[in-house]
Amino acid sequence: MLIPAAVVGLVCSMISFVQLSFVQKQRTNEICTSDLAICPICRTGDGCVRLPLNSFCTYAKISIVFDNKETVFFAVFMSFWATLFTKLWQRVENTLKIQWNVEFENMDTKLRLEYKEKSTHKTWSYVYERPQPYTPISTKAFYLTISYGACISMIMIVVLFVFGLAIFRVIITDLIQRKWTPSQQVHVFFILILTSACIQVIFVKLFANIYRPISEWLTNLENPSTQSGYDSSVITKRYILAFANNYAPLFYMAFLMDRFYSPDDPPNSFQADRCGPTGCLMPLCIQLCFLMLLKSFVGNILTLIVPKLKPRFQKKGTNNTNRPQWEREFDLRPSKRYLLTKEFMEMIIQYGFVTFFVAAFPLAPLCALINNCLELRLDAYKLVTRHRRPVPRRDSGIGPWNNILTLITHLSVATNAFVLAFTSDFVARIVYRFAKNETLVGYIKGTMSLYDMADYGRTLQAKSLTSNRSSRMCYYKALRYPPDHPKEYQPSDYFYYEAGMRLLCVIVFEHVVMITNGVLAYFIPSVPQNVKEMLHHERTQKFELQMKMKSDVRRRKWRKVEKNKGVEKNATAV
Repeated sequence: MLIPAAVVGLVCSMISFVQLSFVQKQRTNEICTSDLAICPICRTGDGCVRLPLNSFCTYAKISIVFDNKETVFFAVFMSFWATLFTKLWQRVENTLKIQWNVEFENMDTKLRLEYKEKSTHKTWSYVYERPQPYTPISTKAFYLTISYGACISMIMIVVLFVFGLAIFRVIITDLIQRKWTPSQQVHVFFILILTSACIQVIFVKLFANIYRPISEWLTNLENPSTQSGYDSSVITKRYILAFANNYAPLFYMAFLMDRFYSPDDPPNSFQADRCGPTGCLMPLCIQLCFLMLLKSFVGNILTLIVPKLKPRFQKKGTNNTNRPQWEREFDLRPSKRYLLTKEFMEMIIQYGFVTFFVAAFPLAPLCALINNCLELRLDAYKLVTRHRRPVPRRDSGIGPWNNILTLITHLSVATNAFVLAFTSDFVARIVYRFAKNETLVGYIKGTMSLYDMADYGRTLQAKSLTSNRSSRMCYYKALRYPPDHPKEYQPSDYFYYEAGMRLLCVIVFEHVVMITNGVLAYFIPSVPQNVKEMLHHERTQKFELQMKMKSDVRRRKWRKVEKNKGVEKNATAV
């Protein structure tokens, strides 16, 4: 299913590159030829330089590649693609159930041995007609509160790290702006985005190794009664923590970064973390690209290299060639119950990358396709050569992962709508063109507000430091009143008008796509027609065979009765 998505995404990206050279020159020329002074993060000092707007010309060209009409089309296409994927996967899953003879409801009622050992209460079971262990509701509520409270605490750690990384970018930018030359400061934004993306990938990999064993430990506290309930609880916790771990930086850059910025904010606060005059779509694209490529690349490299380096640092033991095969395989990693849960989790997280923020990175399906083709062989090599043979068990499907896939599919529609409306400038350009009689002349300057650097702190009396007012004025990306206005630095009326139009576009986009997806899902049955016909044929044959067997049993009984009557008549005659 990634093949058509990758092809459409590649075509949209190529069209965007072509338009950058021939069609979108007006949008880039307005930035590349403007000398508006951009407000720096630092406020005072000799090294605090106001960079001109044309220094962001390269970033403007890159942003235009991912912020155009083709991006909107691709976001709508991927919303339909996600629904089509889930429905077609259900058809494949139901077909495999028939082929593998696992078409049954997974009704697990057998109590876990650990549950029996830890349960201190008994209750009479009218089904089994004997006492059965059980856990009181108050005890369940207590341990559930502790379990999910610990999950919330770990999510807060992830959120604090994301905001800490934002403060890191702000502090480093402040230091660089004071020491680097203006020609060097142009590249500060791009360097910090790359650095923070690499740090985020390292944190994601490290935190994943922490919450996996913690999820099982918290589930042991809950002590579910059945094994299926235990597995569902572990998977739910792991996905909640993986969701926060992988998507928190993306949600921050898409919806929070640069939203609360004000020139009066202190330079060492996360509010000063800005996207720049070109918007937040490029930082979001870079972060998503690094999370998809670097995370998978590092994981695959570790999978190949680490097991080969381990024997070099271990003591030499018995020669493996002289040992039986079962002894050599015993030294491999044990195939634990949740061995495949990690692989499922990587695919589900990648599915979220492809569907949640695809409006910012149309090449995400292509990257996912290439990664999956490589990882398919790497996982096969890892499972065959690095792990012991797993104990097979029957199951009727992928279980709770189906519900997670459906949840991601519905949530992706909302995230793409908000990315197009609030992260991208697509709606803002439409509103500006409607207000300015179908023209975008002056759009960039219209999205920026004026600030007097002498007003910072109010107690610095910086106005006395220079008599030239123009040398103190700078621009920042916002819709606020200028310094001389009675409502200085407060959101303007146009800000509320534009925000209302953005929210209206979100509502329209979401409802149109959801209704269309509902109609599409209705006309795609979960079970193929040939499978239905095959099941009906099998049920008919089974019913006819049962009726034939019953008829044969009745016929044999009748013959036996007739035979017994004949024997009785002969005995009477004798």
